[in-house]
Amino acid sequence: MPKSIVIEPERVFARSTIHLSDIEVNAYQRTGEQERAAYSFRAVPAIWQDMCAIRQFETILNEIKTKGAFQGLTYNHAGPAHLSIGQEAAAVGMAFSLTSDDHIYGSHRSHGEILAKGFSAIRQWSDAQLLELMKSYRDGAILGPVEKGYKGTVKGLALRFFVYGAYSELFARETGFNRGLGGSMHAFFAPFGIYPNNAIVGRLRIDRAGRGAFQESQPQAGNRGVQHRRRLLRLRSVWEGITFSAMDQYRKLWDASLGGGLPIVFNCMNNFYGMGGQPFARPWECSSSRASAPASNPSRCTRSASTATDPLPVIDAFRRKRQVIEEGPRPGPAGYHYVPHQRTLAVGRVELPLQGRDRALAAGRFDPLLPPEDGEIGAVAGDVLDSAKDAIDTAGFEMFRLATDLEASPRVGAGSELVSSVMFSNRKVEKFDDRKARVSARPRAKPQVQQIKGKVRTAVQDGSPCPR
Repeated sequence: MPKSIVIEPERVFARSTIHLSDIEVNAYQRTGEQERAAYSFRAVPAIWQDMCAIRQFETILNEIKTKGAFQGLTYNHAGPAHLSIGQEAAAVGMAFSLTSDDHIYGSHRSHGEILAKGFSAIRQWSDAQLLELMKSYRDGAILGPVEKGYKGTVKGLALRFFVYGAYSELFARETGFNRGLGGSMHAFFAPFGIYPNNAIVGRLRIDRAGRGAFQESQPQAGNRGVQHRRRLLRLRSVWEGITFSAMDQYRKLWDASLGGGLPIVFNCMNNFYGMGGQPFARPWECSSSRASAPASNPSRCTRSASTATDPLPVIDAFRRKRQVIEEGPRPGPAGYHYVPHQRTLAVGRVELPLQGRDRALAAGRFDPLLPPEDGEIGAVAGDVLDSAKDAIDTAGFEMFRLATDLEASPRVGAGSELVSSVMFSNRKVEKFDDRKARVSARPRAKPQVQQIKGKVRTAVQDGSPCPR
């Protein structure tokens, strides 16, 4: 630790006051006219389609897990199924304005976030880029089964490629993103900036902050880090990650050109899961997670809250947070969203946005954003949204069927060397990058380096036992 910050008692013990700014709650107030100018005609049904795709994906998993079949197709899914039904808008709203250079790290219920980020990337990439990716990723192992007989667009093929790869990964198939080794809790797809979660709840939050620090100190490694997490602020490891990302050292010790803070968003989602039957009054003192934001950085941390049963406020929130990050100097921005979990529906607390009155709810929300045709806005909205939902439902079910087909989507064989090959490489790598490390001082001049260099690494040296 550098000793460049001088401790001045007269300043440390001087009387002062900590000033906390107001926290915006449900601040989204944009009108239909404002949103119509902000979204293209194609963007609106795309948002809706992504939400429908996630709902169908999670519904299928729930059906085969609890009933062993979906729409007549039987399948025994022996793996975990941590679903995010009811949280579709939060995932889609998060991913809408992110690029592949923006890295997300999973939550306890990551299926929706993975799919939404993938769908968003597919729309942003060119057809040539998508074709190159699909052909080169794992030498076309995922593309092969998907492209057979397909005669649609490249982006349609990429959507099937991604959904099929996700299903195959969850079903432990050779054709999964990572040959089934990631599974439900650890699935990832690095080309689109999607990185894995840890199944131990809350345990990798400090690593997410560390990744943000690496991205900041090595600009070539990527741009912004985005974190997703459930309402777990009572866990020590979560607070370690948050406080690490808000350290004053970024502003007082780091090079000013680095932006004065980490490019990271902590996206806190309260899904009202209600462990023990209570959606509130969880085992910590603070009644609202958003009120915890000032604890990490009272003067510089930006925080706001919005509902996530509607994607538009979430999109707006991420746009505002991204602007804060890009304009600098950076605080440690935090967002907080209310999203209902599937279990909530059973006790009647929150109505899920895509269940029951699908088209009516969606058309009512997106009517103002779709241009009228012959004066009938609702009719246009209904037809467009119906078409989008039907298309993704058909494609999603086809990919589910394909992923359950053992001939097209085989499991890794019992005699495979896959596990040993990814755990033990049997090779030595001197360095993974030719870039020169950015350091504040020569390593040889550091006393810590000299101390480590002088350590003895054996129990006995020159016939005598070593105390160190």
